[in-house]
Amino acid sequence: MPKTSYKVALPDGTFATRKSDRVYTHIVVGRTSHEYAVAQAAHKDWAKTDKSNYAHYLEVLAGKWPQRAWRTEPKWTAEQVAEELAQNAVRDARDKAAATEKLSGCANANDYADKCQRERLAMVAKAKAEGKYDVLIDLAWCGRFDLAQKQVAQHSARYIDLAIVEVA
Repeated sequence: MPKTSYKVALPDGTFATRKSDRVYTHIVVGRTSHEYAVAQAAHKDWAKTDKSNYAHYLEVLAGKWPQRAWRTEPKWTAEQVAEELAQNAVRDARDKAAATEKLSGCANANDYADKCQRERLAMVAKAKAEGKYDVLIDLAWCGRFDLAQKQVAQHSARYIDLAIVEVA
């Protein structure tokens, strides 16, 4: 079956395009919710993950997670084993440097969790400044109006200004 090219004018004057062998009658569009992004970046569950990562970085610095050597004699030559060990030493040094950078300015796990939350919120602020939350995006292409309505319900928490646009 030949593919059909769709070009739909969105409410903000931009166009959504798609090429498919399926038949589409409606498109669901919306904007990413800035409030949702802020709420996700500041969610309390991040603290647990951040504190776990802090503990992991401390273990990396302590040498608890070295790169594993997979090449061993007699299957591999002594030169190949030595080469892998040298590469692993470089990776270990890189991992320790990255852990040191991640933990810089943090006296404990709580400090690290606070730092991570500030970074997440800064990323959301940067995205807002770049206009990410002002762009209307196509969220779903649907073959029936009732499916488009279901998509609106599914996307309503994360997106705002949701609309169903008929495909001409």
